[in-house]
Amino acid sequence: MTMKIELMEILTFMWLLVAFITWLLTHLKSQKDLKVTNTVNLINNLSTVEHLLRSDLTVRKAIRKNIDLSPENIDEDLSSELSVLLDYYEFLSELYDRDVIDKESIEHLRGGLMLELYEKTKPTIEHWRSDLGRKDLYKKYEELSHKIASNNGN
Repeated sequence: MTMKIELMEILTFMWLLVAFITWLLTHLKSQKDLKVTNTVNLINNLSTVEHLLRSDLTVRKAIRKNIDLSPENIDEDLSSELSVLLDYYEFLSELYDRDVIDKESIEHLRGGLMLELYEKTKPTIEHWRSDLGRKDLYKKYEELSHKIASNNGN
């Protein structure tokens, strides 16, 4: 009889453990889903900020006009707008690096322009790194651009 009670206690404990693990996994998944949703909302909100929108439009216009975006060819205003957009792309790349957002979402949201802008601003980014003494400046953005390019066959 003692054996049955111990076996029943063990079975009860095991069922409680399974129930707890199931609850924990469900809770963690819902927290991750919530985190992703909040992050996407944050990105969407940042995308509509007037300053970022102005920077995006200014840089797109410069690219469309085939303006050379190397450091010696851009004026102070374009440099400022470029910096805002590069900072935003570095932010997106940091979120990707921390597994908050996936590469496919970034490619869908900004992929083409991100990659094109990186290619056109490599000399400027290198110049700014040298001027500021920051070898890590826009490094996450650079790494993500390489990943996007390799997926696109570039």
